Amino acid sequence: MGYYDWREFEARIGDRSIRYASKPGLPDWDQVDHDARLLAEAIEVKQGDRLIDLRCGRGIVPAFTALRRADVTALDDSIVAIEATRRTLAMNGVVASGERASNYDVAVLTLPKGRDSLRHLIHEAAGMLRPGGRVYLAGANRAGVKSAIDDLESIFGSAQVIAYGKGHRVAVTTRLETLVLADDDGFVETEVEVRGARWRIVTGPGVFARDQLDDGTRRLIEAMEFRAGESLLDLGCGCGIVGLVAAKMGNRVTCVDASAAAVEATRRTLSIAGLVGVEVVWSDCASAVADRRFDVVATNPPFHQGVGTDTAVARQFVRDAAEVLRPGGRLLWVANRFLRYEREMSSPFSDVRVIDEDGRFRVFEAVKSV
Repeated sequence: MGYYDWREFEARIGDRSIRYASKPGLPDWDQVDHDARLLAEAIEVKQGDRLIDLRCGRGIVPAFTALRRADVTALDDSIVAIEATRRTLAMNGVVASGERASNYDVAVLTLPKGRDSLRHLIHEAAGMLRPGGRVYLAGANRAGVKSAIDDLESIFGSAQVIAYGKGHRVAVTTRLETLVLADDDGFVETEVEVRGARWRIVTGPGVFARDQLDDGTRRLIEAMEFRAGESLLDLGCGCGIVGLVAAKMGNRVTCVDASAAAVEATRRTLSIAGLVGVEVVWSDCASAVADRRFDVVATNPPFHQGVGTDTAVARQFVRDAAEVLRPGGRLLWVANRFLRYEREMSSPFSDVRVIDEDGRFRVFEAVKSV
């Protein structure tokens, strides 16, 4: 099946069968979602309870609780997860809101990658709960759920493990009347140095390389060269530093990312640089700009989904880059040396060569066949 092809699955949860949608681009997309199963079976909801799922994933928990007549809101940072949940809800004949509110009875979250992201989500959940409302947290032992439960306890005062199985566990805590919460949105401004200049950037919860400019992106930026006025797609833009530098070098830039936090971070990065006219789009790979054509695509593609290595998104980046580039257009690509993408590049691109490398990374330039 192709990257953009959706598949339907079915899971038995408690006394119900839940149909759900999934595809590449989601962590372990074709495997049983143990976190969602444990959560759905452990959550106590009654008709009319207001529930918010902050990492709705494939939509299993929103669908299951909506079938129990809860009033459900489903959110996620990933545009792929949002579409999966929309499809899952439709399959099960239920509806959910996608708009944040307050005074929820129940908040649900699964373990994100990165402890800063987790703490931000816990504070966000607490801020939207009524006093006496409950937060349910699920995750895998190998992903650090035990430490995550410690974080839950440090913010709420206590937490109880109520379900576990197959290396996963679920904890619950209750919001007290008084609770000290973070008063910021998790986005921070920092300064990085690359190409002999200093650049102010904004990063946010879950955005790749939150605390510094990662070495792969640095090598990509140092190696980038352009002809005057070229159009560039920053594919998987993260904090927006590649698009920012390219725009300052005189290029017409569009930035895309599947992460809502990355899209917001990029917008803020461009704003503090005083750049206007750079479009930033929430997109599954390059699907949102598939009808456009560019002179250059620049990317440091992801190769993780959840805690495992998964190159499905990166390989789709190659295919999408070939689709949106004009004949003779160039793909600028950085990757760890142990990841081999040359085979994918060799078909749509007539000339693939290494233009920079060190002991960890290679930067490729690939020219689209005319």
